Amino acid sequence: MKQKLFLSIIVLALIHWSLPAPARDTQAIEQLQQTGQCVGCNLSFADLRNARLSFANLRNANLRHANLVNANLRNANLRHADLINASLQGVNLSGSDLFYADLRGANLTGANLDYARLCHTILPDGSTSRQNCGRE
Repeated sequence: MKQKLFLSIIVLALIHWSLPAPARDTQAIEQLQQTGQCVGCNLSFADLRNARLSFANLRNANLRHANLVNANLRNANLRHADLINASLQGVNLSGSDLFYADLRGANLTGANLDYARLCHTILPDGSTSRQNCGRE
């Protein structure tokens, strides 16, 4: 009986640790919303739906699995940002700098990428873009 209980506890603990966690850094979310600056922040799993982040500086930010549906990231700095598996449906990325950003698995349905710099950006399908590289 004790062995079954012990195994059940281990299985439940493993399941708990394997579930996606919400963004751990709530201070980073508050900082971003207040200042528009969050360089190198951990915003993984953050819920930023409908966020107004025009001109935000998110260079080197971890936005894995973040929900940015319908967010306004016009002219944002997303250089080297990790956007793997991010929800970007309907997001405005016009004029944004996505130089070396990683968008593997991201959902960009209905996203506005007009004039976005996609130089060396890893696209959702894993290919690399060289769009709007100009001077690097």
